[in-house]
Amino acid sequence: MRAFTLERHPSILYGATATASAAVGLMVARAQVGISLPLVALAGLALILVMLSVPPPTLFVGWFLLAPLLASASASPIGKPLGLALYALPAAVLAILTAMHYSPAVSLSLVDFLPAAYVVFVLTSIAATSPVIDPSVARSVEVVFLNVALGPCLYYFLVVGPGVAVKTPTILRVLMAGACVEAVLGLIETATAWTPWGTTTGATNGGLRAVATLENPAILGAYLGIGAAIAAAIVAWDGPHSLRRQARLTLVLCIPALFTTLTRGPIVATMMAVLLVLVAGRRRLLAIALIACAALALVVAWPHIRSSSVYEQRIANVDTVLVREQIQRVSLVLWREKPILGWGFGSFDRVKNETDFPYVPGIPGDIYRYAGANTSHNTYLTVLVELGLVGLLLLLAPFAVVFTRALARARTVTADRWIVAAASGSLMVAFLTGVTLDYRFFSFVPALPFVMLAILRRVTDDPGQALTTGPDDPS
Repeated sequence: MRAFTLERHPSILYGATATASAAVGLMVARAQVGISLPLVALAGLALILVMLSVPPPTLFVGWFLLAPLLASASASPIGKPLGLALYALPAAVLAILTAMHYSPAVSLSLVDFLPAAYVVFVLTSIAATSPVIDPSVARSVEVVFLNVALGPCLYYFLVVGPGVAVKTPTILRVLMAGACVEAVLGLIETATAWTPWGTTTGATNGGLRAVATLENPAILGAYLGIGAAIAAAIVAWDGPHSLRRQARLTLVLCIPALFTTLTRGPIVATMMAVLLVLVAGRRRLLAIALIACAALALVVAWPHIRSSSVYEQRIANVDTVLVREQIQRVSLVLWREKPILGWGFGSFDRVKNETDFPYVPGIPGDIYRYAGANTSHNTYLTVLVELGLVGLLLLLAPFAVVFTRALARARTVTADRWIVAAASGSLMVAFLTGVTLDYRFFSFVPALPFVMLAILRRVTDDPGQALTTGPDDPS
């Protein structure tokens, strides 16, 4: 595949330069008065030139490595322009390059159009219902692109775009490296309460809950869990020798760091995924040993855990569970009123606040008040309420179909089994965490399931292809 060059596509350069310069100028000018707009535009132009002169696979790998470090950078005055320049803007460039570099060697089926159909359905929902996403048009566009369209864009980049040149081991290597960095930052945060962007949950809810450079403890937990699931698959399913040492390091760092988030959803999801990968693979004895060690450690430490503030305010706190149950009940009530197309994208909190919560005998009155002040903690119920059955099917159907096909291929193609195990374990972590967290507020980690979907799609397209062999050089 030939690398993208400026000489062959000058119109794309000029268009991207104008768009990026305008966006950078507007957003930075809003945040920092006194910055010269021509200077910002010139910097944006230089950045676009650099990105377009880099081979797309290399651009993707670099962005993929930096993305978790910059996902919540907007919380910091210094990090905000960095996040725009090195997270949002490269993601947009990758989307443009995907449109310019469609690979005719890949034959698309109906299921491949579903991620794009989901994005189109969201845009149609916005146009039809006109919910207020954000008072700023620029911010609304940013939310839709980064929180909705980013995952499908990455899917197409890796399946039919220039990302087909990026080897699957390279993608997984970068994910594990990012997880290790976040794990170290999470452990440092637990010891010192310091984070690079100043985002911290504080010493509430049973103690400081690590976020590292991500937006939320549960998001950090999901990212660490995805890294651990990939590492477990490499160890248990005889992944490439070049990845095994890194996989062991990832497990050593990510599992302890996972518990610094003090978030039940991703912890349970990761433990289930890792154990399932180990038991289903060739490390059943290791899985049994891990279960036994975990059970023994729990028995020994239980008296201390039960007397701690963590247990009282996080583990034993049933009020949060009751609040979320109430929100789930009203979510189902709202869905039944508009079951097919939903209330409109971005409408969940508005329609929830306009609805009376159903009375349940024995539930304290405070629970109803807290439920009214809280938002959804279930991604799929949110999609049901906002986009109806059509939206949920468009979102989940490609995962169900591609996973089923990849599993069938892996039964006959031994070389692809570790890839299917890694992607499947990662999807399990992501989807189970989505039951306890609403992904609509976040960007990078909710896009990772589409990266795993692209990996599984590669397996179904050409089993035994050169995804497990060859150099890891992304260029």
